[in-house]
Amino acid sequence: MPVPAPSPVRRSLPTPVLALLVFGAALALYHAGMAPGLLWGDSAEMQILAGIGGVAHPTGYPLFILVGLAFTHLTGLAPATAANLVSGVFAAATLALLVTFLIRRGVSAPAAVGGAVAWGLSFTFWSTAQRAEVYSLATFVAVGALWCTLLALEHGRPMMRLLAGFLLGLTLTAHMSFGPAVMVAGLTLAWSVPRTRARWFTDETLLLLAFIVGLSPYLYLLDRKSTRLNSSH
Repeated sequence: MPVPAPSPVRRSLPTPVLALLVFGAALALYHAGMAPGLLWGDSAEMQILAGIGGVAHPTGYPLFILVGLAFTHLTGLAPATAANLVSGVFAAATLALLVTFLIRRGVSAPAAVGGAVAWGLSFTFWSTAQRAEVYSLATFVAVGALWCTLLALEHGRPMMRLLAGFLLGLTLTAHMSFGPAVMVAGLTLAWSVPRTRARWFTDETLLLLAFIVGLSPYLYLLDRKSTRLNSSH
């Protein structure tokens, strides 16, 4: 009786390589359609602040301004172009992070990439990835905070819990619309801290401090509150 030939072994790409490919492809796609220069409304405000710093309209969006300033100085690009690039880079990074997250949660690589493609080509995600908007950066930080929160809840590692607390605070400096999700995740983290007398109080205090450190970009607004753009929204 003939022995059936063994089925070929399918070798999938390592997750970091796959994530890097998703990042590169998404960034190239967003860059191809990126706004070429100065825009209007909120986007124009963020482009200007990426060059001179200052305080945006409420809630100030300090994280985007600080990252925009860094992009402007490090790349040497015009502030308008650098601010647009911030959105494209972090939109692509969000998709790469999503692929990594899904695969680590047990989703197959093709399904993870398919989900990233569907999200990346959706109207809102696509449009805000090609102009200076706070949403791509905020989503990137929020997805990272969600992942760290899940890992902290599942494994109970103190350092992961502190990192999650920090990222939850940082998420609020990117966009306050994540407030309800941050509140639920933060309270869940606090409730999950093992109740071992004095150690419990120490761990809860450290978690709170990590969250407060995540909010530290708001200190920039206090320093620059006199530089407020007058614009209509």
